[in-house]
Amino acid sequence: MPIQQKLTGLIFSILFFIFLIELVRRKKIKEEYALLWFIINFIFIAILIDYKILEFVTSLFGMGLTSSALFFLGISFLLAYCIFITIKISTISRQSSNLAQEVALLRFKLEKLEKESDD
Repeated sequence: MPIQQKLTGLIFSILFFIFLIELVRRKKIKEEYALLWFIINFIFIAILIDYKILEFVTSLFGMGLTSSALFFLGISFLLAYCIFITIKISTISRQSSNLAQEVALLRFKLEKLEKESDD
């Protein structure tokens, strides 16, 4: 890999790292989600430093081109992340529904108590 590509990738990785730190600092993203992006950034830097890692992964999956391996890994990551986010959304949706039901029950009980105290 040419040095200019390595430098460009390294600059991008450093800027991305700073961006992630800033998101966590401003509490725009939780640490558990940021950790995944830090790991991806670290893998990207490792591939930049030693291109043989990508060549090894390419041969491991039996692919002919390193670009195919990168594309495959990127799509795999995105699919896994979509599943992770779907699980989180489903959990939050369930919790939200449970909270709405609890609020409705508490309002009903409060109104019932208020009517009883008025009588």
